[in-house]
Amino acid sequence: MTAQMTCLVTISFMVLCGAALAVTGNLIIPLLGIAALLGGTLLIYTAAYYPFALAITFAAASMFRIHEAIPSLSPLRLPLILATVTGISLLWHLAKGNLRPRWTSQLVWFLLFFGLVTLGVPLAASPSAALSAWLDSFSKIFVMTLAIAWLVRRPPEFQTAARAIAVVGLIVALVALRNKASGIELVEDGRVTIGRSYGSILGDPNDLAFILLPALGFSASLAYGARARLERFTFAIAALLVLIAITYTRSRGGLVGCLALGAVFAYSTMRSKSIATVFILVFIGALYIGMGLSSRLTAGSADGKLDESAAGRIEMWSIAMRVGIENPITGIGLANFEREAQKVSGKWKAVHNTWLSVLAEAGIVGLGLFLGVVISTVYTLITAVRSLPLDRDIHHITALALLSSFAGLCGAGSFLSNGFSWPIYVLIGLTAALKSAMAAAPTERRQIQPAARPRKSPVGSNALAYPPPKSP
Repeated sequence: MTAQMTCLVTISFMVLCGAALAVTGNLIIPLLGIAALLGGTLLIYTAAYYPFALAITFAAASMFRIHEAIPSLSPLRLPLILATVTGISLLWHLAKGNLRPRWTSQLVWFLLFFGLVTLGVPLAASPSAALSAWLDSFSKIFVMTLAIAWLVRRPPEFQTAARAIAVVGLIVALVALRNKASGIELVEDGRVTIGRSYGSILGDPNDLAFILLPALGFSASLAYGARARLERFTFAIAALLVLIAITYTRSRGGLVGCLALGAVFAYSTMRSKSIATVFILVFIGALYIGMGLSSRLTAGSADGKLDESAAGRIEMWSIAMRVGIENPITGIGLANFEREAQKVSGKWKAVHNTWLSVLAEAGIVGLGLFLGVVISTVYTLITAVRSLPLDRDIHHITALALLSSFAGLCGAGSFLSNGFSWPIYVLIGLTAALKSAMAAAPTERRQIQPAARPRKSPVGSNALAYPPPKSP
């Protein structure tokens, strides 16, 4: 923007604020106008010149439900605004030819899965509930996954994404620790939650533990691979705080997720596998004791019967399997299992299992496509970790963070219904971006490799040296 244009915009803005102040006699309206104009200008500028930052902000804010962890952000409607601007920015850069979309294997599987779920919306047991879930969440997940996969391309952008996930996750963990210290939003003998009083998704301790797992994986990976000592120390403290927050949720799914995450991280970073095994056993034992799960696992009568939570899970699992078999193509539709469970058992409950949740709401075909997404993602990440030997290369750090976090989410998915929630798809989008970056890296190195130059004469002149003539 030129100096003349800047002056013109400033003068026009001052005139508008003065007119609003003269008409209303209230200074708040002009100040709100200033904030709205500055915020809109910043969003437009970011969408035009730094679209990856917009995609990362959208992904991190939505994955960790930051507007629910900090209620003062709720009136800003961050998910809706960021989803809209990110979608427009993505379409704009595609139309301008600034982006060359790469359809990696996980994106192809995800596109097929998204298409099947979308097809199942009008065929659902309750089309209105399925449409509401599709509009409120799953359509935004689709935009976000493609945006991350195509807009995050360069090493600094991967570094920004990794730090953003770690920092925003740390903020949510700090809110949980504050609630625990203050004794607020606690359920079931001290299990920590966030926003349960106003209906937040984080109000379920199991979902809170699930959402914090990627923050743990990225913080630990950055602490392991960062170059600066201060950065390594900072993210090590962040990983510890996130782990404590997960411990306070006392979630069985969180425990299994930490086991899977810790196992992948230890075996990927420690040369001695025996030491890694000992570390994992000590880590899980300490976490099990810290969570106090022994009291939950032995709750109930002394005759060996299952506690109420475990019995309820098994009942929901059997209902989910029956529903999936009866509706093999498209399932019963998004957000429809709870209604089906209420009809059958009289209880409004989730499946508490990611795989069976997808089976029930997307059918056998949908579960197959979802497993295709998961398997292709895991294969790509294992290949990346093995083929990037530099411990402090940002691509290696990102691959390690993604693999450990994804393993944690898959492990926790045995006890949690998160097949259609944000965290898994944020990691899938970053995996697709990483695969594209790895595929483009050899080409870029060949393009920037300098051409061979003739050897100069060892004498001080600039004459080119040629091999001496052969003696006759």
